[in-house]
This record gives sequence, C-alpha cells and structure tokens, in this order.
Amino acid sequence: RDCLITSPVRCAPPGNRPSAEEREACLDYLVRELRLLEGCVQVVVCLGGIAWKTYLAAANKLGHSIPRPQPRFGHGTVVDEGLPHILMGSYHPSRLNTQTGRLTEPMLDAVFAELDAEVLRARKSIPQTPANNPFLAHGALPRFEDIAAWQVVPAVETLLPQLEDEFDRLEKEAEPTWEGLV
Repeated sequence: RDCLITSPVRCAPPGNRPSAEEREACLDYLVRELRLLEGCVQVVVCLGGIAWKTYLAAANKLGHSIPRPQPRFGHGTVVDEGLPHILMGSYHPSRLNTQTGRLTEPMLDAVFAELDAEVLRARKSIPQTPANNPFLAHGALPRFEDIAAWQVVPAVETLLPQLEDEFDRLEKEAEPTWEGLV
C-alpha cells in the first residue's frame, strides 16, 4: 500500500547482469517516474547495489546534489540527509543471495520494518497539503493516521493514467535498443 515498485533496468540483460551502458539507457524511465511522483515519495528502498547507484544517478539528473563522498550501499543502510528522499538499502532478493544466506527473511523483514518507521517519520515532518500530497482528499486535511484506504484509492486511480501516458510518450520518444550493448 502507498508504494511504487520500479526497476532501474527495464529489460532482462544478457547474463542478467546489466552493464553501465544498459543502466544508462534505462535511466530516463526512473527519472521520469521520480519527477511525476515528486512530493509523493518520501522513502526509496534500493534492492541491491545496482538500484542504489541508479537512484543516485537519477537524483543527480533531476538536479539534486549528491553528498560527497557518495553514500555507500550496504544492507540496512539508511541515508536520511542530503538527498531528496530517505534512501534505504537492502541486498537484492535474488536466488543467489537467498540460497546462500546472504539475505534471509528476517533481514528483509527488518529493512521493511525500518521502512515503515521512516515513512511515518517523513510524513509527520512534512506539512500535508494538496500541493505536496495528491493523495489527500479535497477540503479538510486529515492526519495520515486517519486516512483510510478507500480515500487513497481514488487518488491513485487518477495518478495511474498520468503515469501510463508518460510511459507511452517515453516509449514513442526513444525506443531502447540493445544494439551495440550486447
């Protein structure tokens, strides 16, 4: 609920290991998503180092300054200053990571428990207005704790067509190609 799941690379690359060129070819999709959701997104959870690096590149491309030295990826890492969103890291839940025990279910649960706490803190620290939160109903502004799912669904339903239109436009504008990358 109240989340967007996206991917830094839009196609399954050869060997399932995207190169820097492949990540760069898909970067504009993430940039456009973040731009469309500006004011709505408070926390970004990156599942893996590739997602982490791509998020930092997207934030930079959106004109945000990235802290120096750049925040380093790590499981359970939380960066809550110097970026447009609270940034959280988790190992990618790939078969390799889960079968070798590098990432366990309790480890992933702990990241998402921290996510819940970070979202609540972020929402309480930002004055909620229709200008910065399109999920709010018109009229009296309820507290986050008082918003029921039935109030959020109509707002999401109005936002989804905008996202779909933007993706359609992006696909027509520049068809991603693997030519020269494979």
